[in-house]
Amino acid sequence: MNIAKRLKIPAVPTAALAAALAAATLAPSASADAMKMQAGTLVCELTSKTNLILVSKRRFHCHFNPAGSSTIERYKGEVTNVGADLEVTSSEQIVWLVLAPSVNIPAGALAGKYLGAGASATAGVGVGARALIGGVDNSISLQPLSLSGSKGFGASAVISGMVLKFEG
Repeated sequence: MNIAKRLKIPAVPTAALAAALAAATLAPSASADAMKMQAGTLVCELTSKTNLILVSKRRFHCHFNPAGSSTIERYKGEVTNVGADLEVTSSEQIVWLVLAPSVNIPAGALAGKYLGAGASATAGVGVGARALIGGVDNSISLQPLSLSGSKGFGASAVISGMVLKFEG
Protein backbone atom coordinates (compact mmCIF):
# COMPACT_ATOMS: atom_id res chain seq x y z
CA MET A 1 0.00 0.00 0.00
CA ASN A 2 1.17 3.49 -0.86
CA ILE A 3 2.74 5.24 2.19
CA ALA A 4 0.81 8.47 1.54
CA LYS A 5 -2.46 6.50 1.65
CA ARG A 6 -1.39 4.69 4.84
CA LEU A 7 -0.69 8.06 6.48
CA LYS A 8 -3.98 9.36 4.97
CA ILE A 9 -2.21 12.23 3.22
CA PRO A 10 -4.35 13.87 0.50
CA ALA A 11 -3.02 13.96 -3.06
CA VAL A 12 -1.55 17.48 -3.20
CA PRO A 13 1.95 18.60 -4.14
CA THR A 14 4.38 17.38 -1.47
CA ALA A 15 6.29 20.67 -1.17
CA ALA A 16 3.10 22.70 -0.70
CA LEU A 17 1.71 20.25 1.85
CA ALA A 18 5.02 20.12 3.76
CA ALA A 19 5.18 23.91 3.89
CA ALA A 20 1.58 24.21 5.08
CA LEU A 21 1.98 21.52 7.72
CA ALA A 22 5.28 22.95 8.90
CA ALA A 23 3.69 26.35 9.39
CA ALA A 24 0.68 24.90 11.20
CA THR A 25 2.56 22.37 13.31
CA LEU A 26 5.76 24.20 14.17
CA ALA A 27 3.87 27.34 15.24
CA PRO A 28 0.88 26.02 17.23
CA SER A 29 -1.67 28.47 18.54
CA ALA A 30 -1.05 29.83 22.02
CA SER A 31 -4.56 28.87 23.13
CA ALA A 32 -4.09 25.19 22.16
CA ASP A 33 -0.80 24.93 24.08
CA ALA A 34 -2.15 26.94 27.00
CA MET A 35 -4.65 24.15 27.69
CA LYS A 36 -1.87 21.54 27.83
CA MET A 37 0.64 20.95 30.61
CA GLN A 38 4.26 19.88 30.46
CA ALA A 39 4.13 16.14 31.17
CA GLY A 40 7.87 15.54 30.70
CA THR A 41 10.51 15.09 28.00
CA LEU A 42 10.99 12.40 25.36
CA VAL A 43 14.53 11.70 24.10
CA CYS A 44 14.99 9.50 21.03
CA GLU A 45 18.25 8.07 19.62
CA LEU A 46 18.45 6.84 16.01
CA THR A 47 19.02 3.08 15.65
CA SER A 48 18.52 2.68 11.87
CA LYS A 49 17.46 4.61 8.78
CA THR A 50 16.23 3.72 5.29
CA ASN A 51 16.15 6.61 2.82
CA LEU A 52 14.42 6.37 -0.56
CA ILE A 53 14.59 10.16 -1.23
CA LEU A 54 10.80 10.81 -1.23
CA VAL A 55 10.06 8.33 1.57
CA SER A 56 12.33 7.53 4.50
CA LYS A 57 12.02 5.52 7.70
CA ARG A 58 13.93 6.09 10.91
CA ARG A 59 13.85 3.75 13.91
CA PHE A 60 14.57 5.08 17.39
CA HIS A 61 15.02 3.90 20.96
CA CYS A 62 13.29 6.47 23.15
CA HIS A 63 12.93 7.20 26.84
CA PHE A 64 10.30 9.38 28.47
CA ASN A 65 11.08 11.25 31.70
CA PRO A 66 7.72 12.18 33.30
CA ALA A 67 7.69 15.60 35.00
CA GLY A 68 8.34 15.38 38.75
CA SER A 69 9.25 11.67 38.64
CA SER A 70 12.43 9.61 38.58
CA THR A 71 10.66 6.90 36.55
CA ILE A 72 11.87 6.30 32.99
CA GLU A 73 9.53 4.81 30.39
CA ARG A 74 11.03 3.08 27.35
CA TYR A 75 9.54 3.26 23.86
CA LYS A 76 10.47 2.14 20.35
CA GLY A 77 9.70 4.70 17.69
CA GLU A 78 9.44 4.56 13.94
CA VAL A 79 9.26 7.79 11.96
CA THR A 80 8.11 7.71 8.33
CA ASN A 81 8.85 10.85 6.34
CA VAL A 82 7.16 11.76 3.06
CA GLY A 83 8.75 14.60 1.11
CA ALA A 84 12.22 15.67 0.07
CA ASP A 85 14.63 13.80 2.36
CA LEU A 86 18.12 14.05 0.94
CA GLU A 87 19.96 13.42 4.22
CA VAL A 88 22.60 10.79 4.83
CA THR A 89 23.11 10.66 8.60
CA SER A 90 25.12 8.36 10.84
CA SER A 91 23.54 9.48 14.13
CA GLU A 92 20.62 11.55 15.34
CA GLN A 93 19.10 12.56 18.67
CA ILE A 94 15.73 14.28 19.07
CA VAL A 95 14.52 15.88 22.32
CA TRP A 96 10.81 16.72 22.63
CA LEU A 97 8.83 18.55 25.27
CA VAL A 98 5.72 16.42 25.92
CA LEU A 99 2.54 18.47 26.36
CA ALA A 100 -0.60 16.68 27.56
CA PRO A 101 -4.00 17.52 29.10
CA SER A 102 -2.57 16.61 32.53
CA VAL A 103 0.87 16.38 34.16
CA ASN A 104 -0.05 12.95 35.53
CA ILE A 105 -0.41 10.73 32.48
CA PRO A 106 -0.48 6.94 32.92
CA ALA A 107 2.50 4.74 32.01
CA GLY A 108 2.48 3.95 28.31
CA ALA A 109 0.27 6.94 27.46
CA LEU A 110 2.67 8.16 24.75
CA ALA A 111 2.12 4.97 22.73
CA GLY A 112 0.25 5.61 19.50
CA LYS A 113 0.40 7.40 16.17
CA TYR A 114 1.58 10.97 15.62
CA LEU A 115 1.57 13.30 12.61
CA GLY A 116 3.41 16.54 11.93
CA ALA A 117 6.09 18.22 9.88
CA GLY A 118 9.83 18.66 10.07
CA ALA A 119 12.85 20.20 8.43
CA SER A 120 16.61 19.77 8.82
CA ALA A 121 19.97 20.60 7.30
CA THR A 122 23.22 18.73 7.85
CA ALA A 123 26.78 19.43 6.66
CA GLY A 124 29.02 17.42 8.97
CA VAL A 125 27.02 18.32 12.08
CA GLY A 126 23.43 19.37 11.50
CA VAL A 127 20.23 20.56 13.14
CA GLY A 128 16.53 20.02 12.57
CA ALA A 129 13.12 20.33 14.18
CA ARG A 130 10.06 18.11 14.06
CA ALA A 131 6.75 18.81 15.83
CA LEU A 132 4.14 16.04 16.15
CA ILE A 133 0.61 15.63 17.50
CA GLY A 134 -1.01 12.29 18.36
CA GLY A 135 -1.28 9.67 21.06
CA VAL A 136 -4.60 8.95 22.79
CA ASP A 137 -7.33 11.01 21.05
CA ASN A 138 -4.60 13.26 19.57
CA SER A 139 -4.17 14.70 23.06
CA ILE A 140 -0.35 14.55 23.18
CA SER A 141 1.83 17.19 21.54
CA LEU A 142 5.55 16.61 20.98
CA GLN A 143 7.25 19.98 20.57
CA PRO A 144 10.97 20.32 19.84
CA LEU A 145 12.62 21.22 23.15
CA SER A 146 15.82 21.89 21.28
CA LEU A 147 16.88 21.32 17.73
CA SER A 148 17.68 17.71 16.96
CA GLY A 149 21.35 16.97 16.36
CA SER A 150 22.74 14.78 13.61
CA LYS A 151 25.98 13.85 11.86
CA GLY A 152 26.08 13.49 8.08
CA PHE A 153 25.09 15.68 5.12
CA GLY A 154 21.97 16.77 3.23
CA ALA A 155 18.64 18.47 3.89
CA SER A 156 14.98 17.59 4.30
CA ALA A 157 11.51 19.17 4.39
CA VAL A 158 8.97 16.47 5.17
CA ILE A 159 5.63 15.40 6.55
CA SER A 160 6.35 13.02 9.42
CA GLY A 161 4.29 10.19 10.82
CA MET A 162 5.54 8.44 13.94
CA VAL A 163 4.43 5.33 15.79
CA LEU A 164 5.56 4.95 19.43
CA LYS A 165 5.34 1.52 21.08
CA PHE A 166 5.57 1.24 24.86
CA GLU A 167 8.25 -1.16 26.11
CA GLY A 168 8.11 -0.57 29.86
